[in-house]
Amino acid sequence: MTIPAFPTPACSPNEFDSAPVDASIRSKMEAGYLQTRPRFTRSTRTFGPITYPVLLAAEAAAFDAHDAAVGSWLIFAWTHPETGTSHQVRYTETGRPKSRRVGTGGIRSVTFTLEEV
Repeated sequence: MTIPAFPTPACSPNEFDSAPVDASIRSKMEAGYLQTRPRFTRSTRTFGPITYPVLLAAEAAAFDAHDAAVGSWLIFAWTHPETGTSHQVRYTETGRPKSRRVGTGGIRSVTFTLEEV
């Protein structure tokens, strides 16, 4: 099964946050202190919410098709629009693409959140 390429719309996304995922396990001890240890050694990040504010209907449909193909379970390659760095990501559980109509003539806005794997 081939994973479809991430859509590349003509416009740039709005500014978005990039945050590290907390990779620690915390255990509260009987004496009241907190013991911590790493859950895993690799550090990952979340990106978003990412919003493309002005998309043509065909570009928004490409995001819908990509979401239908990968959902929040398949990993795909995504290139950060500012740094040009490629990341292996998936849509977050609550961050799958959501589109809404803005203006007239089929202009859409799409918002989603990605997590590095």
